Amino acid sequence: LIRTMLGEIEPVMVMNKMRLLKGGGMNIDLIPPFRKIFRTMKKMERDDEVVSVSFFPVHLWIDDPELGYTTIAIADGKRELAQQKADEIADMAWAVRDVPQPAGNTPEEAIEIARKKRFARRFGTTVFCDVSDAVGTGTPGESTWILKALLEKGSDLTSYLTLRDEQAANQAWQFKIGETVHLSLGGKIDTVYNQPVQYSGEIIFKEETNFGKTLIIKHDGIHLILAELPMASREPSSFKDLGLSLWKADIVVVKNLFPFRYRFILYNRQTVNVMTPGFSNTDPFGLNFQHIPRPIYPLDEINSWRISE
Repeated sequence: LIRTMLGEIEPVMVMNKMRLLKGGGMNIDLIPPFRKIFRTMKKMERDDEVVSVSFFPVHLWIDDPELGYTTIAIADGKRELAQQKADEIADMAWAVRDVPQPAGNTPEEAIEIARKKRFARRFGTTVFCDVSDAVGTGTPGESTWILKALLEKGSDLTSYLTLRDEQAANQAWQFKIGETVHLSLGGKIDTVYNQPVQYSGEIIFKEETNFGKTLIIKHDGIHLILAELPMASREPSSFKDLGLSLWKADIVVVKNLFPFRYRFILYNRQTVNVMTPGFSNTDPFGLNFQHIPRPIYPLDEINSWRISE
């Protein structure tokens, strides 16, 4: 901006809106295949005539007419140069569109994976990433799919998981520690992908926290952390501050996609990406899009990222 105001450069911007909704593995700049793309951008910016090059993978969970990957290049007075750089990055992103993200598992499969890790669980825990209810993406944090599977297949394992349900939290708040409550959980905010689950358990913790009224309700080995507000559980302290030891858990469920992968490294012996219906489902075929541009890859079979082709 300062260089422009001083008349040192004449910035010309080009933007490519791509017919690309998802692709390129985990979409993280530090690891392949995106690492090569971001390194190429840095090399481009070493050219004195190139002011800036940017690449914007999409936030998948927005049902918007402008949804899609974007590349932007700014050159000093040379539109053709800017277009060339923006096209090159778009071509690189398109070339890796079929690189898959890490495979996910159903809640039932995840429980069996944890159950088989007997030796590993003696020295830590298994972390379930609740991919489709990742609070940081804007989900309500009230998914019941993993809870339902634990009730049916894994109540003998020691598990910690959170659930946001203001109505149920206020209902349970009327009871004392040591008493048993019967609750209908979930399906109140997200009525598209979520389903209510009936849950009974003993209240073993009850305090006001940063997440409002917060309770731990225990059913066999299930430690359900019920709160008025959504909990992403990005830090081990999310559980430790409630008196729960991560060393004693067979399964810990978190509702964030990335921070836990390094913040839980002391305790985590196995990460399982759990896929269910939900607003932050990373499978675009599982999302109820109504307003996005079509055709768009991978929902449609197309041969180019260019809108005009």
